[in-house]
Amino acid sequence: SASAAKSRMAAAVRARQTEALGRMLDLNRSSADPSAAWQDPWKILIYDRACQDIISPLLRVGDLRQRGITLHLLIESERDAVPDVPAIYFVMPTAENVRLIGEDCSRRLYDTYHINFASPAPRALLEELADVTLRAEAVSQIAQVVDQHLGFISLEADLVDLNIKSSFVRLNDPKASDTAIEAMLESIVTSLFSVVATLGALPIVRCPRGGAAQMAAELLVRRLREHLKSGAPFLGDSGSSAAFQRPVLIVLERSADMAIMLQHPWSYRALCHELLGMRLNRLTCPEEVEQGASRKTHTYSLESGDAFWQAQAGAPFPAVAEAVDSALQAYRAEIESINSGGSAAAAADDIDATLNESTKQLQSAMSALPELRERKRKIDMHTNIATALLHQIKTSALDAFVGAEEAVLARSLSAPDKGMVEQLLTGAEQGSVDDRLRLLCLYYLHCSPSAAELAKLSDALKAQGADTRPLAYLKTMAAFQSKMSTARVDGVKASGSGVFSSVFNFADKVGVGGSARSLTSTLAANVKQLLPARRESPVTRIVSAIMDQRQSPETDGFLTLDPKLMSDGPAADGSATRRGPFRDAVVATVGGGSYLEYQNLQDYAQQSGGSKNIVYVCTELLTGIDFLAQLSQLSPSP
Repeated sequence: SASAAKSRMAAAVRARQTEALGRMLDLNRSSADPSAAWQDPWKILIYDRACQDIISPLLRVGDLRQRGITLHLLIESERDAVPDVPAIYFVMPTAENVRLIGEDCSRRLYDTYHINFASPAPRALLEELADVTLRAEAVSQIAQVVDQHLGFISLEADLVDLNIKSSFVRLNDPKASDTAIEAMLESIVTSLFSVVATLGALPIVRCPRGGAAQMAAELLVRRLREHLKSGAPFLGDSGSSAAFQRPVLIVLERSADMAIMLQHPWSYRALCHELLGMRLNRLTCPEEVEQGASRKTHTYSLESGDAFWQAQAGAPFPAVAEAVDSALQAYRAEIESINSGGSAAAAADDIDATLNESTKQLQSAMSALPELRERKRKIDMHTNIATALLHQIKTSALDAFVGAEEAVLARSLSAPDKGMVEQLLTGAEQGSVDDRLRLLCLYYLHCSPSAAELAKLSDALKAQGADTRPLAYLKTMAAFQSKMSTARVDGVKASGSGVFSSVFNFADKVGVGGSARSLTSTLAANVKQLLPARRESPVTRIVSAIMDQRQSPETDGFLTLDPKLMSDGPAADGSATRRGPFRDAVVATVGGGSYLEYQNLQDYAQQSGGSKNIVYVCTELLTGIDFLAQLSQLSPSP
């Protein structure tokens, strides 16, 4: 339906940001005529590191060249003069960047200067820019100064990273000054405003009472109201956002679910982030080589156009291995079909007919060759990534920790399950001390052990050299336990006694250098018993209740703020501004997020049959180790 199409469009934040970047590279013209592309001037793109991160997941070098970008350079690098060429600056609004722009103007590096700030520049900074260009006698060369509202990173069509580092520490540090916290909230709100503006749909805002989430939500609503009062058209608005199509923006604090930040991942994308250091959709992994050969590494870009990645990124690791095996078999079958295509024609009596048939088959094979070569490249890439992940999983005994955490998350530990958890925590044979500390934190949050038991397990980890300050900090958040409710489980709880370990026994037989075929076929043979139970996380339960307009203990007391109501306070304490369920939601976690939480929300959206669209926004994407480090900074002593 038309409304469904508009609903899907409202969630396409990545596509809209890419479109906005394209307009910027076309010198901010409202529309670009593709037929006139050859008449465009060659241009140079200058960016800072933050804006380089914004561009990196969206545009490749070839995309920049199609826009006439011949050079793309960091603003802090040494650059030579390129006369008669316009320069496009895409930078954050900082005093240092303004100073560097002034230096470029004084040195007459380029013909004209098209200055684009990723987020709105304050008036004082604009005055400084005017001053430095005036002193450089280059005012006439400043062609444009534009606030782009693009200060965020779109990693997926429905995943946004605000790239605000150490956000949990900076918001929860008791030593932080009011000025520092206000500056942090201002940074978050500016980025959230950019996301909302890029979507082009004015949301209804929901948030819990008190804390950073309410402060950020109220600041954002105030800014949206000011923008509406100014009479300026809403940025990116297509004019089709009727009231019944408005999305809901749910602003949550990280304390809504601390446990999911500490879980060990088991899905493909989350494993790539945790074990292979995936950043900006790029990762580096070693190539499997014969024993004794030199080891090579490959850097891979996991692009949105990769059909395998799009289909399998959220799948459990064994299911990914099965999919790799299926893709490889399909590729080999197609190659064999092409290679044997001429046999039937060769048996024909009519020589002319045989030649014609052979020619057609040759033409078909030649036309299919580029697509087959690209498929083979993708299969090889995912095979190498899966093999590297398997090696890391086996080395760190990740399967044992995932199995133990499955039992802990079920909250009904049997005696064997509890014995397995204690053995992992007190023994030093499997995993690192950080792995064991993460398991202990989850055990504390979900199973409420006695003080004596917790002290015993904590002392065992201290003896192994663990820094138990994260656990000490979690103890100070005892109120968090009351917010936790029993997770709903679809399916049967996985057994804790080695359920994840059987598939990895083969690694001892094939070794690290085992063939990709051995890897995928062996994993596929065990895939059914390795699927973890599906649960809705606390954040997903909150989002579900709000989108469905259901009463829930987890959303009791949530504020509702409507930017269209020009008042100083919240619009209502319930859902008076909206009737009926929401189709589109933007879920913003203040204090960090994870791929596990993102995937849990997307699983919920997919279960709706496509009737719900959820964009996940977090101040930064963290691994479990990253979050442990931030918790350690907030606790003065173990």
